[in-house]
Amino acid sequence: MKPSNRITIDIYDNGGKTIDRYAIAITGLQKSPNPLWKHEIVEYTVWLHASETPFHPQSIGMHGSEELTQLYSVHNHRNLGKWVGFYDVPKDVQRFIAQELLPD
Repeated sequence: MKPSNRITIDIYDNGGKTIDRYAIAITGLQKSPNPLWKHEIVEYTVWLHASETPFHPQSIGMHGSEELTQLYSVHNHRNLGKWVGFYDVPKDVQRFIAQELLPD
């Protein structure tokens, strides 16, 4: 995965209603869908879901992705909780997000 010119990170906090309290959408990432076709690059969204302690063995820290970033809209995801800033989440969640953005 490599970043495009602009990466957006949206973080939602559901206030602890579920164990995966934080939902994080990282948009603006790019990848080649097929290693044989390196000239074809698609933009995609990575979704992270985390509890307050995503690295703890009895906690949650998971991710997935979707290639159709046009389906992602902040307005369509109000059910995930309220929008919060990067520095409003625990340090472990910040580290979990940062690890997703580091080069492979």
